[in-house]
Amino acid sequence: MPDVIRWTGEHTLSATVVVTPRGVAYADAAQDAQGRDRFGVLWQLCGGQSTGRPAYAASLHPARQKAAMEDLRCAVCTVPADRDASGMRWVLPLPDDVTPDAVWEGVRTSVPPLCALHADSAPRLCPRLREGHGRAEGSGGS
Repeated sequence: MPDVIRWTGEHTLSATVVVTPRGVAYADAAQDAQGRDRFGVLWQLCGGQSTGRPAYAASLHPARQKAAMEDLRCAVCTVPADRDASGMRWVLPLPDDVTPDAVWEGVRTSVPPLCALHADSAPRLCPRLREGHGRAEGSGGS
């Protein structure tokens, strides 16, 4: 089971969003601090328990997604993602208007990278990736 998948026992927390002179923020300072990554990006908050069934159709679990992206860890097993001369390995769901043979140069994503084992197995096992996916390699930098 991919680490970044949300479970049916988990839910989005309601938090009031405000616009400040510094940008978008949660009105509650503690929620705002909890929701930001080390680059200052504001992420959605999630609560509940990792129980029930995997919610493949839901968005990824924001805290686990954020941790995998910050540390460039495999979205499935959390080991450091593989890197070779071409860069990190990403297997990304295809947007509706993109074909599998499209050039993925300069793509930015919020989907964490994968290790070699899961870069090969994820397209077969993940319902969303079975609908269509592309492979991308890159630096993993910001």
